[in-house]
Amino acid sequence: MRRALFVPLVAVFGLLAVGCVMPPLPDPGPELCAPGTFSATGEEPCTPAPVGTFVDVEGATSATPCPVGTFQDEEGQASCKAALPGTFVDVVGAASATFCPLGRFQPNAGAVECLLAPIGTYVDSIGAAVATNCPVGTTTLFTGATSEDDCVEP
Repeated sequence: MRRALFVPLVAVFGLLAVGCVMPPLPDPGPELCAPGTFSATGEEPCTPAPVGTFVDVEGATSATPCPVGTFQDEEGQASCKAALPGTFVDVVGAASATFCPLGRFQPNAGAVECLLAPIGTYVDSIGAAVATNCPVGTTTLFTGATSEDDCVEP
């Protein structure tokens, strides 16, 4: 008895399943450019962000120049790099940071300029993150000293 009931149910459900038509899947459309890339339409084919720029969103139509204090030395990046201590970036769209010159230093990351060595200190190397104190009992007579030879008795 159970078998007789099962066959008609299978037949009915089978007919229903045969009559069902699956709707077509929607067209996903073109692929958007991934972060780090862009195109005029924001869709593939995409171009990597040039050195000195970044793209931080999907579907971008242009790259953004790195702001001052940052740089990007690689193509296809989604962010810029902060200038490291001892360096600075004072232009938009930089591909590299610049080392602080003699007589100047920078202790912070992301700087747009270097600081002059204060009175009583000197900086005798490029890319310095700190100034060096004059020996005890001596000082400099000006800011931006570049050598221990600039330290004199007051």
